[in-house]
Amino acid sequence: MHTLRFPIRAVFCGLLIASQALALVAALWLLCLVFPILWAFLYAAGAITALFIVSRPDNASYKLSWSILILLFPFFGWIFYLLFGGGPRGRWDKERHRRMTRGLPALLPGGKDWDEALKRRDPTASLQSRALFHDTGYPLWPEEESSFLSPGEVAAGAILSALRSASRFIFLEYFIIDEGEFWQEILSILEEKAAGGVEVRVLYDDCGCLALLPSRYPAILRKKGIDCQVFSRLRPGLLPQLNQRDHRKLMVVDGVVGFCGGINLADEYINRKELHGHWKDAALLLRGQAVGSLTVQFLQLWNRHQAEPEDYRPYLSEIPERLDGDGGWIQPFADHPASGRQAAKQACLQLICRAEHTIHIETPYLILDDEMRGALCRAAASGVDVVVVTPHLGDKWYVHAATRSNYPALLAAGVHIYEYTPGFIHTKSVVADGKWGLVGSVNFDFRSFFLHYENAVWMAYTRAIGEAEKDFERLLSVSAPVSPDFYGALPWYTRLFMGFLQWISPLM
Repeated sequence: MHTLRFPIRAVFCGLLIASQALALVAALWLLCLVFPILWAFLYAAGAITALFIVSRPDNASYKLSWSILILLFPFFGWIFYLLFGGGPRGRWDKERHRRMTRGLPALLPGGKDWDEALKRRDPTASLQSRALFHDTGYPLWPEEESSFLSPGEVAAGAILSALRSASRFIFLEYFIIDEGEFWQEILSILEEKAAGGVEVRVLYDDCGCLALLPSRYPAILRKKGIDCQVFSRLRPGLLPQLNQRDHRKLMVVDGVVGFCGGINLADEYINRKELHGHWKDAALLLRGQAVGSLTVQFLQLWNRHQAEPEDYRPYLSEIPERLDGDGGWIQPFADHPASGRQAAKQACLQLICRAEHTIHIETPYLILDDEMRGALCRAAASGVDVVVVTPHLGDKWYVHAATRSNYPALLAAGVHIYEYTPGFIHTKSVVADGKWGLVGSVNFDFRSFFLHYENAVWMAYTRAIGEAEKDFERLLSVSAPVSPDFYGALPWYTRLFMGFLQWISPLM
């Protein structure tokens, strides 16, 4: 039975962080009144910080927004940057990323031969796959089985069925776990399996579950025989890790069945609880050797603090000897912010820039940098039918407003935008020309492209791609087109507010 819990820990952390920030700003203000020279020092420090930000190899829009904020508000701009802005570029972060990803070719061999088969069928798809392999180290696999499961109610049935079939191990990694009906069904299966000798591990993000789970939840699960870790615990200090969250949604059963996509383990994702109208979501089901890539992704984060990680090989299936060049191809991958490669964004850009006929995008958030906005506009201008579906009801009003602030430039270039009128759409998918695509946890926003740990699956000619296209057609039938004169019909103050959102959207 789902019970409401007052988010004591979330409120406590938020109040402590806010009080520390306010105390620091107040102290600096009082000091400036007493020592005018400190005023000049803070402005100089802000200028130096802005120059430091500009010199970093980050996104240009991201750097510009932070630089303006710091220069305009030297008293607290740099505090917000420390809290929300600093990306993982330190030596320790890079070393951790190197340690996590080393040995991938030995663990997941064989991609070269399958790439040759893909190249013979579609050289353009092969170029996309090779670029993705260069950025992530995750190889290409022949499709054995793939299914695009939407909405969440359909995916929930497949998830529960897969868990009941487990005989060796179960790995769960989710941004959000909420103690509702859906999680209780899953938890009862996990308890039963753990009691029967199945190895069960759960990894969840502390920020995503801050108001949903008690702080001692790992200990509660361990008493049930379930091993559990919390990703990057949030501490009530002035410098918490508010960025670099584990935004992934991933499940692996016995190394042969895997799920990823947009669905978290909470009731609203499968419409057992209504928050923002009907919740439209999706998950990708994989069976076969490609699931090995999902297994390694989970184990990498599970062992992220270990100098010598465990042996992954017992959790990986045998590599098939038969190569099937007649089916589709699948390439699961993980995107780590410390890598600096922005693999998820680059994979989306590849799909957009190489499309010749159609680009179909489902995303809950549309907060774009200049490069992504330009790619979509150029594709539409060149005659490609670019269609984007976003929610009609947003889950956060300010993020929804920022999404709509990106409409005018896209509409002017000929991009078709629809809003899902029954409620909120949380699906994250891109399909180009009906033959290549990407499904995963990646939103079209700055946090997913630059700051979070994400995962997705690039595909070519798979069954799931065809299912995603049919799902998109059904989606358009219940979505309303956004008029090209959308922007001009708005009051002047709304347009002014949209301009403001364009400035601060990289900071969201």
